[in-house]
Amino acid sequence: FHVGIVLGILITAAAIALLLRYATPWIDKLGATGVGAIVRIMGFLILVIGVELVIHGVRALQLF
Repeated sequence: FHVGIVLGILITAAAIALLLRYATPWIDKLGATGVGAIVRIMGFLILVIGVELVIHGVRALQLF
């Protein structure tokens, strides 16, 4: 069980390291338009997560 957790952490750390290592070349290839599109998509995803948290909070208060 613990081996799976450690393996998952190592894989996640390796993926993050690769993403950070090659972030600058990817941004150069995407250009301003591509980066703007990714920023908008990420902003929308964060908004959705926030709305979900609010909905779960309201349901926990049992107002409905």
